Amino acid sequence: MVNKLIAYINEHKLLNSEEVAIMTVSGGIDSIVLCHLLYKAKIPFVIAHCNFQLRGVASDADENFVRKLAKEYRVQFFVKKFNTESYATSNKVSIQVAARELRYQWFDEILKTHNFKAIATAHHRDDQIETFFINLMRGCGIAGLHGILPRRGSVIHPLLFASREDIARYAAENQLMWREDASNKSLKYLRNKIRHQLLPVLNDIEPNVMEIMDGNIHRLRGTEQVFRYLVEEQRAKVVKKDGKYFLFEIAVLLQLSPLSTFLFEFLSPFGFNGAVVDNVILSLQNKSVGNRFFSDSYMLIHDREHLVVAPKKQSGAGRFLINRPNTMISTPIKLKIILHSIDSYFVVPKENVFASFDAEKVKFPLALRKWRKGDAFVPFGMSGTKKISDFFTDNKLSFREKEETWLLCSEEQVIWVVGQRTDDRYKITKDSQKAIVIKLEK
Repeated sequence: MVNKLIAYINEHKLLNSEEVAIMTVSGGIDSIVLCHLLYKAKIPFVIAHCNFQLRGVASDADENFVRKLAKEYRVQFFVKKFNTESYATSNKVSIQVAARELRYQWFDEILKTHNFKAIATAHHRDDQIETFFINLMRGCGIAGLHGILPRRGSVIHPLLFASREDIARYAAENQLMWREDASNKSLKYLRNKIRHQLLPVLNDIEPNVMEIMDGNIHRLRGTEQVFRYLVEEQRAKVVKKDGKYFLFEIAVLLQLSPLSTFLFEFLSPFGFNGAVVDNVILSLQNKSVGNRFFSDSYMLIHDREHLVVAPKKQSGAGRFLINRPNTMISTPIKLKIILHSIDSYFVVPKENVFASFDAEKVKFPLALRKWRKGDAFVPFGMSGTKKISDFFTDNKLSFREKEETWLLCSEEQVIWVVGQRTDDRYKITKDSQKAIVIKLEK
């Protein structure tokens, strides 16, 4: 096992002889065996233990056990207690997700603070096969079927070459002690249902199922590399980044086959799942311009020529005050605001970058903000009210152009769709004596 560990680490370039890894040790048999193997292989490591305080005195007993192990191996020991249940409640996540987020946040802190090179976990071959079935049942693309990779960022898995049976045999041969976690047998967790119910049935059908699945996963990894190359080649043709927006050219996208596969791969990095992808395709087929779709962090809009992916708007943001005339602002856009007397020399500027108003009708402070549902104004030269959304549609503004348009308001009334049209009710007339002239600095 020691030689196999060294060979696996070298094959996948996980560590060199001088790099120190953080060995994450729960106290269970897997992490105890990996610690022993690293020690025997003379690979430098430190030990980190998370006390999630979920099992009362048993959690504290695990911590004490791992502390003694660190002393036995004469390695640096890191430990942290977490209020896991409170974190799960406040962040509205499961206990399992909370524990994962907490431990990896802490591991990353240790890694950066002490300049260690990797975070080593004791996942093994059987864990990898269980992960394959978990992802398969939850629904995933091909990336979900490649199992646990030898390295993912700073996290390494040097024990993937070994089966659960190999680990148990090694522990017995070397008379290793470990702590049993009763939750490993609980069938309320999907992983345990696969481990204790599904895999034994598959093993009855095919005694070599674990070896066969290990080979399948290895081949899927190779297939994924070829697949990923093709996906990235097509992504470069379809998707363009423009500031904070990602624009998917619909005409090019619709030429891809199978569309659902490519679109899933394009959208999954933004958190969109398979069900949303199916609805987006339905929107494309029905030419339902204007439809919106949401993930946790992004929204997708079916625009005329593009699918537009953008970060979700932050509530409460985007209102900027202009307190007085004869000033300039540079945030969020550059505007120059001047108070003019209207005399024989005064000429109303005609360009769209200018807006001119009767100073008596405009009330400071003025406010700059983005458009909201229900906003309306009287476009210059017209007599009737028009919704801002209809104004955008009439002028064939794309989603991106709509989102980047600012409105200038006086007492919450829109007086200027900035750079496009002023409100007729605030225009300069023959009776006006003073004018507010605002210039948009490009």
